[in-house]
Amino acid sequence: MIQKIHLILGPVKAEKVLDKLNLIDSSTISMCLSGYEWAVFRETKSGIKIHTSVLLCEEDVYPNKIIPTPARPADETKLNALIMPDEDVLNVFDRGYFNFKKFDAYSEEGIKFATRLKTNTKVHVIED
Repeated sequence: MIQKIHLILGPVKAEKVLDKLNLIDSSTISMCLSGYEWAVFRETKSGIKIHTSVLLCEEDVYPNKIIPTPARPADETKLNALIMPDEDVLNVFDRGYFNFKKFDAYSEEGIKFATRLKTNTKVHVIED
């Protein structure tokens, strides 16, 4: 993604945009059902999810937030807690965090973000 931004914007603009990145993702850890009934994930197993925000700021890389949850709830339920509202930060996350209402609110608040569209998303291009 960083390479694509460099190709599209050129190196000077890209470095300015990429000065601060907030990478958001989650990892699911499966566990046995009998030992962790509080974290039922599927019929035959339990699990937890670790939602993580990692900030890349100039030369530094560090975890910004880590939120453990049971594995069942959707990723997007933690997006508001992981997003950085700083106008200088570009928030990057995958399709698990897809939510148009939140995207509209972030746009209105001036929060920058990038994500991949789902294949069934209908898009009306206003400007290219």
